[in-house]
Amino acid sequence: MVDILFYPPFPTRPALFDQLFRSVWHFLPALPKIERLIFPYAGDDFALLDAGKILTIAKVYLNRDLDPVIASYAPRYTDKVTLLQDSALDPS
Repeated sequence: MVDILFYPPFPTRPALFDQLFRSVWHFLPALPKIERLIFPYAGDDFALLDAGKILTIAKVYLNRDLDPVIASYAPRYTDKVTLLQDSALDPS
């Protein structure tokens, strides 16, 4: 099992959501081998983010430029996505 850390921290929610849902698509074949996908976030509204909720109702958060089928795969990641506040991140 492997952890994957995205770095540097995402500055805005749209940037975070875009990468999150792109990751759902691209890491789907390797999902059984992934322990966690770690997304650092530098925005001021970190307290409003809930990874489980975002992934469960992904259709609401999904950018219209992405394939809508991603919303059906997103709930598989509910226990694998970790959102970290930027100040808590030590990339080493």
